[in-house]
Amino acid sequence: MDAGKILPINQIPEEAYALALDLIYDRRREGFDPLLAFMAYFEAHQEDPGKREDAFLALPLLERLQRRVVEGRKGGLEADLEEALRAGHKPLDLINGPLLSGMKEVGDLFGAGKMQLPFVLQAAEVMKRAVAYLEPHMEKRGEGKGKMVLATVKGDVHDIGKNLVDIILTNNGYRVVNLGIKVPIEEILKAVEAHKPHAVGMSGLLVKSTLVMKENLEYMRDRGYTLPVILGGAALTRSYVEELKAIYPNVYYAEDAFEGLRLMEELTGHAPPELTRKAPPRPKREAPKAVPRSRPVGEAPAVPKPPFFGVRVEEGLDLATIAHYVNKLALYRGQWGYSRKGMDREAWQALVEREAEPVFQRLLKEAMAEGWLEPRVLYGFFPVAREGEELLVFSPETGEVLERFRFPRQKGGGLSLVDYFRPRHAEPLGDEAAWMPRRPSGRGPGRPRGPARHHGGGPF
Repeated sequence: MDAGKILPINQIPEEAYALALDLIYDRRREGFDPLLAFMAYFEAHQEDPGKREDAFLALPLLERLQRRVVEGRKGGLEADLEEALRAGHKPLDLINGPLLSGMKEVGDLFGAGKMQLPFVLQAAEVMKRAVAYLEPHMEKRGEGKGKMVLATVKGDVHDIGKNLVDIILTNNGYRVVNLGIKVPIEEILKAVEAHKPHAVGMSGLLVKSTLVMKENLEYMRDRGYTLPVILGGAALTRSYVEELKAIYPNVYYAEDAFEGLRLMEELTGHAPPELTRKAPPRPKREAPKAVPRSRPVGEAPAVPKPPFFGVRVEEGLDLATIAHYVNKLALYRGQWGYSRKGMDREAWQALVEREAEPVFQRLLKEAMAEGWLEPRVLYGFFPVAREGEELLVFSPETGEVLERFRFPRQKGGGLSLVDYFRPRHAEPLGDEAAWMPRRPSGRGPGRPRGPARHHGGGPF
């Protein structure tokens, strides 16, 4: 197989795609042999690569630039960009027009399951090269309008969108402090203290980056920051960012680089507030009051002694064994971006076996051979106890409360997970008093008494 000739689904004619599936699944019926039909189709549709290239080059210039992005065509990109510049097109107009339109089409195809991640990355690489070529031709407009600290969040290496924001802001009179990729929140805030920006921009392509952004906002809130934060990335949605306002009110969503520019214009007073206008507060609904249960879930059995208290780390684990437990459906769909939209079960399985599974096996073999993936497990046992509607987790060494968890309760005073744990200071069961950790003397009033839960825990 020639990997260079593999096409994304959106570039395969529908009839050829259907015949390929018929052949893969041997969908023969009376008067129809899938192999003969497949061969007959390609005998009648032998494509001349030269004609296809001629047809591409015959497209209008701006349409050709858009197709270069969608199809991941690098060859001849710079020549087309130079031709567009000579024709009087401004660099920012080229980025905002055909190039961004191409990336939007790629995103739509990716979301519909008609373009897989490797082809998305090819398109992104073309976009990156185009922006790099156009950047020297852009006229700088000073740095007096405002300042932004910009970064791709921790754990994410994607920077094309972020760098596009940098270019557009810079060429519209803003100074951008671009921190690069995989930037932890501590580094972002160091830059904030050093440069005193008007806003912070956080970017990321991965789904997990949306959770990192949420954690970053919580970190900033807990340290008293109120600086405007603009979030952008393929996995973000406007509704999700609106929900984050409950954590950090001064956060905004930028669907693309130009919306990021409009937000900066508003935040720095160079445009009237539209995107940044505060929405009217939603009417608060009274949460139903939880009705405590009047009786325990059941009699508590004897509490088994755990092998240890505290935390341990297990290393030297067998990677091949762990691989059997990988949730491949979550990996392929949630992380790698494969979509089952419009596919039946057979078509989806064929896609996985053709594209995703070989990549997984290759990476697994490389990791085992080269040792670049070393799995470890962190786990532990802690004393816990119920106190009212909360579950308390204690330090085995000091007896101090490490964490409090509150679980939802079923309507009408039904069950809650907290009901399955024994109350704080309950009497010990069996030999529990002999091995359950005790609060060191001088650490607090009295020594702990009793067990915490049905399946082990602590009584502090």
